Amino acid sequence: MSQPHAELLSRPAESQPAPALKRPRGRPRKHPPKDPALPKRKRGRPPKVSRSHELQGERSPADPSPPKRQPGRPPKDSTLPKRKPGRPPKDASLPKRKPGRPPKNLSVAGRKPGRPLGSKRKKSESPALPSSLEPRVLLVPRGEDIAARVFLLSREEGKAVCVLSANGSVHSPTLTGPGDAFTSTNHEGPFDLLSLSGSYVPDDPSDAGSRMGGLSATMVGGDGLVHGGGVASPLLAFTTVQVMVLLFPTAPMGA
Repeated sequence: MSQPHAELLSRPAESQPAPALKRPRGRPRKHPPKDPALPKRKRGRPPKVSRSHELQGERSPADPSPPKRQPGRPPKDSTLPKRKPGRPPKDASLPKRKPGRPPKNLSVAGRKPGRPLGSKRKKSESPALPSSLEPRVLLVPRGEDIAARVFLLSREEGKAVCVLSANGSVHSPTLTGPGDAFTSTNHEGPFDLLSLSGSYVPDDPSDAGSRMGGLSATMVGGDGLVHGGGVASPLLAFTTVQVMVLLFPTAPMGA
């Protein structure tokens, strides 16, 4: 054996240095490491304790695991009476209410329903004309004088006559202007009567046929112009004219 190898074998074995601990990578933990001797906690929510145990009292220490809660609604208490579906039963001691409006308290003084006695609606009566007034309707055919027919009716009946209205057409009337009886205007052609008014009243007691009065007319022509004034000549009817008059007795003007 060579000398170097013998020296190596003759030297005592030197103690080797202990290996250094490796530092874990990343940030240091905030919490200390868990003790491996403690039991591991299961992940998830902790088990719930049923309410029946809460009502009956605390769970006995001999029971290690709490009973599981059944799914759904809790069982009903069999000691309570069962409630029928629908509205609750009515109290039989209360009086039955009749359908309709509640009856009024008759003890309280008040106005009775309906109309009071003697207040019925009376029929409206049209005002009657006095017996002395007599309405008439004159139908004047074509070609006749309307003013002459009204004057003749007053003489035959011996009463005063008042012309209320007229409906129809006249031909070529002659009308006087207002305030001037000597100025007259002749209008050619047919005209539709818009209004006709006037009266004839007895004026001489010695002459029963004497009358005073006249007629006034308003008419429109085919051109749309309206003409009016006192009737100064025979008012000839172009078509059948309907005249509404009223007869009434009156004393002569000189009486």
